[in-house]
Amino acid sequence: MNGEASNSKNVARLMLRLLPVQILLAMVGSVNGMISSYFASNFVGVAAMTAVGLFAPIQMLFSAIFTMLAGGSVILCGKYLGQNEHDRLNNNFSVPTLLPSLLRKWPET
Repeated sequence: MNGEASNSKNVARLMLRLLPVQILLAMVGSVNGMISSYFASNFVGVAAMTAVGLFAPIQMLFSAIFTMLAGGSVILCGKYLGQNEHDRLNNNFSVPTLLPSLLRKWPET
């Protein structure tokens, strides 16, 4: 039990040490996006940047869905690999690999 407590303390200490770096990276990415949008809107115009701005939430939605599918398939693969069920393991990759390939071939209007 003492080993588990020391491991959790080490993990907590590492997480708190890396937290400021993660916050800094998120801030730099946000500032970079704002500056890039400002200069791009001066170059291409406000209407074009509005179209780009409307696309960002849709892109984030698809990214979140595919990230959840990939994360869930990794969890299931670990479960099936631990139970030595290789047939279920191979079937697990069908949905996360099929959906992005279908959306890539989606007909444009």
